[in-house]
Amino acid sequence: LFFVELSPMASPAYEPGRPSDSAVELVRLLERAFRKAQAVDVEALCIVAGKRVWSIRCDVTLLDDRGNAADAACTAALGALLHFRLPAVSIVGSGSEAAVKVLPPEQAEPTKLVFHHMPVSTTLGLFRPAGGGGGGGGGG
Repeated sequence: LFFVELSPMASPAYEPGRPSDSAVELVRLLERAFRKAQAVDVEALCIVAGKRVWSIRCDVTLLDDRGNAADAACTAALGALLHFRLPAVSIVGSGSEAAVKVLPPEQAEPTKLVFHHMPVSTTLGLFRPAGGGGGGGGGG
């Protein structure tokens, strides 16, 4: 799950409270880049088949908007998910009787999320040649 907050500190255009259209659009971008593109192996989040799974929430807060917020949000989310570690668990019993105990990091090494691929957001800009003259195809 992804959540985006556009802080009023980032721009006077952002107001606290209900998510703006820009925040909703950034959430959709992150959902497409990570969930819909299946960047993270969701099967690795399963603890007990059909009973217990890990749920991951990624919050992105925009502190300064000077353009290119989509690329910054995608890079921040990727960095956070790459840094995240799932705690190790021990499972006692089987089937519907299975009990899950989360182990402390001192007892068992936490594991990284498994990625199928790394989503990278890139924005391109096209500029007209100086002087507005003809040399190339970009209109003018």
